[in-house]
Parts: sequence; structure tokens; C-alpha cells
Amino acid sequence: MSTESIPIIITGKPHLVAHPDLPARLIKGVKPKYEIVHFCPSAEAFEEEFPKVMKGESYAVSSGLGSNVKSANPRKPKAAVVGGGMTDEEFARMKAVEGADQVKWVRVPTDSMDRLGPALDGLESHIVAWLDALEIQ
Repeated sequence: MSTESIPIIITGKPHLVAHPDLPARLIKGVKPKYEIVHFCPSAEAFEEEFPKVMKGESYAVSSGLGSNVKSANPRKPKAAVVGGGMTDEEFARMKAVEGADQVKWVRVPTDSMDRLGPALDGLESHIVAWLDALEIQ
């Protein structure tokens, strides 16, 4: 069994959360099993950047976040986590992007702020549990 972290991509709307360090918390909080290689701050950024990530192409990371940002050997994600602030239409558009069929998908429930509070305290552990349930190899 490999001890290398499983690469994932996260798309969310951090501006909707009452805690501006949420992306940094997620990056730290899903380790060591998972590694956020790319963080997209919007569905539009995902649509633009995800196909490039999957092809291993050079691209500008709009958020500047994720381990691929400064990596000479960028990793392709095996799963995509979509934040609860994304609309059904945005989610459908992301799942239709070239290469989207090559990853497993997790969609954070839209009521997460109601359950976890405006800072989404503990979201990291929920994401890990949802990803674990997918049994990603």
C-alpha cells in the first residue's frame, strides 16, 4: 500500500465563508492522507484550469493555492471536492468539463454552513470522511 498522499482538487467560494483562511485550513486539515494539489475559487476557474491540470499543461493558478503551484512535477487529482456554495448549474458545468470523468466527485452539502457555522468549523474532517467513503486508490 502506498504511503503517498492522494491528490485532490477543491473548488469553493471562500468569499461566502465568514472565515477567510478556510482554504489554508482545508489544505492542512486533509493531510496526511489527502493533498490539495489545486484550489479553484470559482466554477469558472475550475472550467478553465481543470483540463490543463489533467493534461499536465502549464497554467496560471488563479487562487495561487495548492501543492501544484510551485511543483516541477504537478500531480493530477484523483478526486474533486465541490463546495456547498456552488449552484446545481455550476456543479453540472464542472462535471461536464473535459477530463471530469477521470476523477471521483464529492459535493459538500449546501446546508453545511447551517450545520457547521459560518466558518465551516470541522469541514476538513467531513471532507476526509467523504473521500474515504469513495475508496480512492
